[in-house]
Amino acid sequence: MKKYLVLIFIFCILAATYISPVYGEINRTIYEKSSEIIIAKGATLKSIQQFTTKGWKNIHVLKIDLTENHLEIDSLFDTRGIRYANDLLNISDNEKTIAAVNGDYFSKLSQPMSIAWPVGTLIDEGKIITTHTYPEEKFATIGFTKDNSPLFAYWNSSINVTAANGKRVDVHMLNKYYSADNLASVIMYDSNWDTKSVGSDGLYKGITEVVIENSVVKEIRKDMPGAEIPENGFILAAIPQYNNVLDENFKVGDTVKVEMETTPDWKAIKTAVGGGTLLLKDGQIHPITWKNYGKNPFTAIGVDQWNKYMYIVTVDGRQSISIGMTQQELAAFMKDLGCYNAIQMDGGGSTTLATRLPGEQQLSIVNSPSDGKLRAISTGLGIKNNAPKSSLKSLIVEPAYQNVFVNTSLSFTVKGYDANYNPVPVDPSKIRWQVQGISGTFNDNKFYPTSVGYGTITAIYNNVSGSANIYALSAPVELIMTPSEFYRNSNESLNVKIEGKNKNGYIAPISNSDINWSFQNGAVEVQGDKIKPLKPGGGIIKASINDVSVHGIVSSSGKKIVNDFESSNGTFIGYPAEVTGAYTLSSSIVKSGKAAGKLTFDFSADIAASKAAYFKLDKSITMDKNVSKIGLWVYSHPEYSHWLRAQVTDANGNIFRLSLARSMDWEGWKYVETALPENAAYPLSLDRIYIVQTDQTVKGIGTIYLDDITFSAKNTPASLEVPQDTKYTDPLNRPPETPKGHKPFKFMVFGKTIQSKTLLDNIIMKKVIGTANKKSDLALFAGFNDPNTLSELKIPIILTKGYGSKVIENNLFIWLDSTKRSLRETDESQWFWLKEQISSVRADNVFIAMPSPLDGENGFTDKLEANLLKDMLTEEIVQKQNKNVFFLYNGNENNNTIYRGIRYLSTVGIEDIHTDNLVQKIDDLQYILITVDGTNVTYEIKRLFE
Repeated sequence: MKKYLVLIFIFCILAATYISPVYGEINRTIYEKSSEIIIAKGATLKSIQQFTTKGWKNIHVLKIDLTENHLEIDSLFDTRGIRYANDLLNISDNEKTIAAVNGDYFSKLSQPMSIAWPVGTLIDEGKIITTHTYPEEKFATIGFTKDNSPLFAYWNSSINVTAANGKRVDVHMLNKYYSADNLASVIMYDSNWDTKSVGSDGLYKGITEVVIENSVVKEIRKDMPGAEIPENGFILAAIPQYNNVLDENFKVGDTVKVEMETTPDWKAIKTAVGGGTLLLKDGQIHPITWKNYGKNPFTAIGVDQWNKYMYIVTVDGRQSISIGMTQQELAAFMKDLGCYNAIQMDGGGSTTLATRLPGEQQLSIVNSPSDGKLRAISTGLGIKNNAPKSSLKSLIVEPAYQNVFVNTSLSFTVKGYDANYNPVPVDPSKIRWQVQGISGTFNDNKFYPTSVGYGTITAIYNNVSGSANIYALSAPVELIMTPSEFYRNSNESLNVKIEGKNKNGYIAPISNSDINWSFQNGAVEVQGDKIKPLKPGGGIIKASINDVSVHGIVSSSGKKIVNDFESSNGTFIGYPAEVTGAYTLSSSIVKSGKAAGKLTFDFSADIAASKAAYFKLDKSITMDKNVSKIGLWVYSHPEYSHWLRAQVTDANGNIFRLSLARSMDWEGWKYVETALPENAAYPLSLDRIYIVQTDQTVKGIGTIYLDDITFSAKNTPASLEVPQDTKYTDPLNRPPETPKGHKPFKFMVFGKTIQSKTLLDNIIMKKVIGTANKKSDLALFAGFNDPNTLSELKIPIILTKGYGSKVIENNLFIWLDSTKRSLRETDESQWFWLKEQISSVRADNVFIAMPSPLDGENGFTDKLEANLLKDMLTEEIVQKQNKNVFFLYNGNENNNTIYRGIRYLSTVGIEDIHTDNLVQKIDDLQYILITVDGTNVTYEIKRLFE
């Protein structure tokens, strides 16, 4: 989330404890960071990131003052009618809306008509839009009176239509669709459903519809398509096979009477939105009436005891960045917030929160929806700011990024808002700039620093000012190009990102316009974030600044259709067995040629698991290493939320499931593709194309069409030689300069060792032990080691087994246990112990050892945890205490790198050695010799057999 200098409050809680009051489960907080921002008078957004002993949690809390006169609570649904699902941004498209959150659970049909409807009640501007689907006692509703007083309850509704003959007909639902468990229902449709009723063109045939306008029966339709719904009237529908009350009691010309009652009384309610279970009732945790099992993304709404503050909460889940909560944890969280009454809304992939941040014209999503995109939902709850617009009061200054290298450019965006937090346009050409703390120049709203350090950039516009803090880094000594390999069609631009790293390992982006580009001795055209090589074909692309350069490989891409669907080529498989469908060739909808594959699926069964429909190829299609992508044309419908995937198998029998489209939500034909896995053994074979639905609530039947499976091959010139990138030489990677007669402290770092089972093993281990005894005062083994193999060492040793610390010669040695590729998963207590160790270091230097890397193939499985560890070491030891820090680990290669002031040194140790790889493996046997003389530390990476 962008950083705003508008009441931002950031804090870190380094050791807090949360105990679930439901199960007594201890869930301790390792790290917490939060930020708070005012989005309107009486509306504050708080964003919380927690790292706990159970995993990560992302939580957003929107606090609304219900007594603020200018804030209005509004129900949200698609303007076309309640039968349509749409994403949150579309249903909240109003210039006064400052926040919106998803609302009710909903049911949806994929085919033959895109029909969706909320499970619960919806009231908008005092009018009932839809009533509850039974059973009402399981799904609660949140409502607001005209003076914003909240009401949490399980609603009951009653609609009766009295015919001219006196027959009183119970209407079971307003603006819903038939399903297998309510076929005997009488359903009412009004203009809030759509322009037309459902009719008999859907899944259910033989429907009788009674068209009533101004309380008079105008038409009775039997087994006909949907009718126009009168603006001042409604339509009653029933299936005579299950309920013939309409056929027996209504005639054209009859006058009818309608009565509608709800408990609570809807006449007192301005806005109401259905949800799931109540979480809290009168200050107590409420029994769960609609269960969601396990940890999930959730949305909840609560109010305090005095009905002054409303809390809208979203909890992200089903992602590595956030594990979600259980319903019990959510209830406890709402109570801890100060809620007295609270309701859970729809969750899962529907959980979405949008706010209009200060200075912005539009809403933006602030949480992380678990589908990876916005889900089409049925209802929502919106907050409007009806405060009048006024003149500019405040400015927000946003740098494109926080760090910038000297003599490169940093662009800024300036936004304004008035005293009521309404956005005010800012003319960039009239902004005046000032800088404090560092020197530099401005040009076209870009800042070019000429000195290193922290700086404050101030924008002045119409006598109103705003500021942002930046940090100017020393010049880059290395460049990073992402990606480093490109595949392009003729005349296609490349999306390239260039970052630099300075001598202390601090990284910052560099604008493409500040880079000198070349392409095989040809020109490159810069187009913002993209570059366009003007010479056709493949080759080497070079990016440089000053004397530092990096190179990338550009390959021309060639596409080949490997399956054109012109002849029989596959079969249908459903998973689980309840999923039915078919696969055939069809000539009705075709992308090219005479035929396409037609995959029909039925996901309507009640299944407590994911559902999938497979097109299984009769004969797998083989790919070699030159194939970079798989693609095909797919004909789909906007209402589909299903996931389209491809299944490939590598030479070792490993199965890879690749994502072609996270949601098939487009109309007509679309070309989709996916890259092949990097860690697969070639050749690969394409086995299946399939759709999968992980959300149990999404049902329905449907059809997609497939055509022209295509492989994209990378065509790189065979004679291509990539020049060497500029690499920085660490000045501490050198022999020590030791005065004669002075003996500094030295220690050896080696990776994992082996047991001496063979003569070769014995020779290697004797060399390791002999070298350590001869050259060092201490041996540190940063790998998984058997102490019995090191019994002949005559010097102290440190093994990365378990976790612990020791101070030797004014050096703090810390070793951590990453056996399970995670500190938390291995032993969560070491996180709390580590923070104590680094909070106040009394030694000159800190050496941290671990048996495995933080990053890469064998690194931490939780990348956020790895980044947190690196950032914490930098911020707590380097930046706050100005200590030398070295991170020593057993890796896949002997390497050294600097990142944010810390040197990360890896050593391979001993791997399996046999006669076929003896020469290479012996050459790879290296160790690190570190020399410490007070605060002066140097290191050498040396071969074991010199």
